[in-house]
Amino acid sequence: MTDRKEPDGNYEVGHGRPPKATRWKKGQSGNPKGRPKTERTGPLDISDILDKPVTMRINGKARQIHPFEGMVWQMVQQAMKGEITPLIRLVELCEEFGLIHIPPPEYSGSVIFAPKGMTPAEYVKQFADPVEEG
Repeated sequence: MTDRKEPDGNYEVGHGRPPKATRWKKGQSGNPKGRPKTERTGPLDISDILDKPVTMRINGKARQIHPFEGMVWQMVQQAMKGEITPLIRLVELCEEFGLIHIPPPEYSGSVIFAPKGMTPAEYVKQFADPVEEG
């Protein structure tokens, strides 16, 4: 780097020496507005978030719906596309809320498919025909 030589002793403006009119005044901050405030920090109130209605486009129309209803709509749409994870969760929700009926077992073969959380013996016992037991 080359050193700049001042043409005379009164030279005020140059590299690292801005004009006096544009320099910071004594006591003046270089960032007067300061750092922007961040969003609220700390624990989130999930129930507050889940109680606010959301806007969702259903059948081409924008609707305000409950967030839980929106999540179910999304799961249905994904399940219709063939994604297995949302389909499993949707069936679990339907079982949990009693929206689907579990059919009684058929004894046509040696394999029994019991619902999640139930052993095949419990499943057969729950739906056993009282006439057969007597």
